[in-house]
Amino acid sequence: MKYNLIFNLLLFLCLYFVLLGQLFSQTVEISGPTTVCPNNFYPNGELGHDYTAQAVISGSNATCTYWQWFIIRQSDNFQIDGGAGNTISDYNFTEPGDYIVRFFGNSCGFINVFNVSGDLHVTSRVEMPNKIKAVTSPSICIPGQTYTFETDPPLGLDDETCYYHYEYYWTAPQGWSINGGSNSFFGFGASANIIAPSNTPPGNYTISVQATIPNGQPGPFPNNRYLSDPRNYSVRVGDIDSSQIYVSGTSAVCNGNTYTYTAIVPGGHQAGYSYDWYFPSGWSLQSSNVNTITLYVPTYNTSYGPVRFSVDIGCGPTGYSGITTFPCNYSLGSFMVYPNPSIDELNIELIEDQNLNKNQEHGKETKEDARIFQDFKVVLYDEDQKMVKEGVSNQSKIKLETNNLKSGTYYLYIFLENKIFTKQIIIYN
Repeated sequence: MKYNLIFNLLLFLCLYFVLLGQLFSQTVEISGPTTVCPNNFYPNGELGHDYTAQAVISGSNATCTYWQWFIIRQSDNFQIDGGAGNTISDYNFTEPGDYIVRFFGNSCGFINVFNVSGDLHVTSRVEMPNKIKAVTSPSICIPGQTYTFETDPPLGLDDETCYYHYEYYWTAPQGWSINGGSNSFFGFGASANIIAPSNTPPGNYTISVQATIPNGQPGPFPNNRYLSDPRNYSVRVGDIDSSQIYVSGTSAVCNGNTYTYTAIVPGGHQAGYSYDWYFPSGWSLQSSNVNTITLYVPTYNTSYGPVRFSVDIGCGPTGYSGITTFPCNYSLGSFMVYPNPSIDELNIELIEDQNLNKNQEHGKETKEDARIFQDFKVVLYDEDQKMVKEGVSNQSKIKLETNNLKSGTYYLYIFLENKIFTKQIIIYN
């Protein structure tokens, strides 16, 4: 009888504590930075970051009799540090990587029966520099001359995640010069003076900058530094012309609708590029953003034609280039286009040019085929609305060689007097 009472009492207590655990929610709130820099110190020499754990039971703060904390490297689940208490003071993450700050609280709550635990995920990394901006010109218009670039704004000398930032590491293509030296430069300063050789071919090139923090290892750079991910900048060397730019957007437009057009330039848009747009009379500009505009075509619009632009990349404006718009309900009309799909060639022929003229000859009416040839022009665009072929008719016919085009979908525009016709073309090569 005595043992049964003891057993029942123990069973009751177990069920009681289980029920308490289910009735009362338990968690740990951990405060402290989640993004830090490795091996980073306050300017006055103190170590870096504080973390504090607070037990919360049923929505209210609670105290715990015992606390333990651990620092765990997430890549291999290895415990690299630990200690007692609900506070970590001036902790320094010595290496880059992902970590877990973990707290355990024992004997928590008003009757000291709860155990709590919680994790905080922390990433240690060298902060990437801010975006690179061109100071002299957005492009290197004249190779051989000096152009200045900077990362703006510079990384702060005292912030919540990185208490001190060290030298920058700049790089440029092989053969270029940075700050009067080679194509790489390591040192203080958020700007760089860069020279591309005078014989540099026109095109887009990449310069980059990285932030660095000492890693405590001996030896010259870069062995003694942690480096951030590179901040890259694509810079144009040499000017461009209108044959290298085009407009991406819709050609067949319907009245009462809006359409977006994008200026496409070699290497893509860069800060400092400026654009001048031209579009049909009566259309209204709804919005513009960098190299993109949105236009509204009025409900009773009768004006169509080119949507085009000129760009200044810092070397002076180019000529205009763009696409030709036309009503969305235009059809192919009386043209024969063959073969479609096309393999080696594409033929376009005006078939509505047979006029039968009545002539009086010796008082007798006869019919004579009087073929009247009409001139028309064709333009073939690819899916990016870039012109790849054009031609003018000869005796109401045009043959376009397509054997040098990539397989894909193309768009044929036919211009006859004041009319425009369009047809989708498939090319196999």
